Amino acid sequence: MDFDPGILAEAMVLLRRALGDHGLQIEFISDIHEYKKRVEQARAEEVDPQFSPDLFDFHSGIFVGLLLLDSNKKIVGGQSLRLESLGSSNLKKIIFNQQSRLYGRGPQGGELTSSFSSGTEVLSGQIVYHGGFWVAKSYQRRSKSGFNTGAVFIKYAHLVSLAKWNPDYIYGYMKPEMVYNGLAAQYWIPHVLPCLFQWDKVPDQHHCSEWEFLCYITRVNLVEQASFINDGRFLDHQSSS
Repeated sequence: MDFDPGILAEAMVLLRRALGDHGLQIEFISDIHEYKKRVEQARAEEVDPQFSPDLFDFHSGIFVGLLLLDSNKKIVGGQSLRLESLGSSNLKKIIFNQQSRLYGRGPQGGELTSSFSSGTEVLSGQIVYHGGFWVAKSYQRRSKSGFNTGAVFIKYAHLVSLAKWNPDYIYGYMKPEMVYNGLAAQYWIPHVLPCLFQWDKVPDQHHCSEWEFLCYITRVNLVEQASFINDGRFLDHQSSS
C-alpha cells in the first residue's frame, strides 16, 4: 500500500510536538554501540539481547535507536528498531534459531525444543523488529492531564519505521501481564497472538519467557494510523483519563 509522505510527516510532527509540550524530545542514534552504552548507563542494566552487537550484525541501514530526553537532557526512555529482510521466508522459519541464539548460550542458557505462534507464518518480506522499549517510572503512568507518554513515544517509533523502510510488518513481543493490562490497545497494536516457546530447560535470563504475545502491525495499519493521528483521534485517546 502506498502512502502520502506529507500525511506521514504531519503525523510525526504532531507526535513530537505533543512530547515537546510535556518537556520531552527524541534523539536518534544509528550506532548500536553508542546506543547500547548510553542506555545501559541510564538504566544500569543490559539492553534487550535482540539488539546485542555480539549476537547480531548491525549497521546504520538496518538499525535505529530512539532516546527520550527530558528538559535537562536526561535519558528517560528508549526503544530500538531493526530491519530484517526475509524474502520468501517467514518469521516462523527463523524464530526457533533466533530464540536459541539469544537464550541458549552460557551456563544460564536453555535448550529450546519447539516454538509456535499462528501469526509467525504471516510475517514475511521486509519486517522490522521493535523492542527494548522502556520509560522511566515517573513517565509510566498517565500524567495529571492524562497524557500517555509511552504510547506516544511508541507510536512515533512505528512511524519512523514506515518513513525509513516502508516495511510489510513491524513486530515485537509483550509479556502476558502487559497485554492483560491493556497496553497493546493503548499503543494501537491491532494484532496480538500467543507465542509459545517450549524449553527442556528454561533459560535463567531476564528477558526470556516460556511464552509471550507476538504483537504486530501491518503497513496498511500504519498508514491508517497516520491519518488518525492527523485528525486528532490518537492523541485525543492518549490524553484522556
